[in-house]
Amino acid sequence: MAAGRPFHGSFVAIPRSPLCSALCHPWNKVMSIVEISEKSWQGILKVQEEAYTGVPPEEVDVLKSKWKASPETCFVFQSSSNEILGYLLAHPWNSDEPPKLFEELPRKSAGDTLYLHDLAVSNNARESGIGKQLSSKLIEVAKLRQFNRVLLVAVQGSGGYWSKFGFREVHNASICSSYGTNAKLMSLNVQA
Repeated sequence: MAAGRPFHGSFVAIPRSPLCSALCHPWNKVMSIVEISEKSWQGILKVQEEAYTGVPPEEVDVLKSKWKASPETCFVFQSSSNEILGYLLAHPWNSDEPPKLFEELPRKSAGDTLYLHDLAVSNNARESGIGKQLSSKLIEVAKLRQFNRVLLVAVQGSGGYWSKFGFREVHNASICSSYGTNAKLMSLNVQA
């Protein structure tokens, strides 16, 4: 699929509410999940800066290394005016330990695990369902591409959010301190 092209069934209508007043302009009702393109990065960096308070933002080259390793598992959620409201970076991984933050992805990292490196939503789009739609897309892609599991590190108290999708904490896991305090490694089996 060409970068920037919408996926089948990815268009959604966001209902009018005070929570989404910025999103629900009459010309801004159709949103879509699309693969990341080179033009996406300015918006991604803006969302990253807004979303993370417990850890410093990563450099663009570090983020791009995840995208370049697996562009078909990296997405943005954008408005009809192409404003990036959220993004998801995931890549194949070959270890039970998560990759380190702030480092480019090692060249030989492909495996049967899909590692969710990052999912973030713009502050003005919180509570709009964008995170849920991106999370569902991640699980759908993991199943379609026949990964055995999805692995992630829950940061900033997000473990409860991920457990709603079936992720379970991996106890006694080794997690780099760069993920911040109270980070939890979580896993979801996606193949029977």
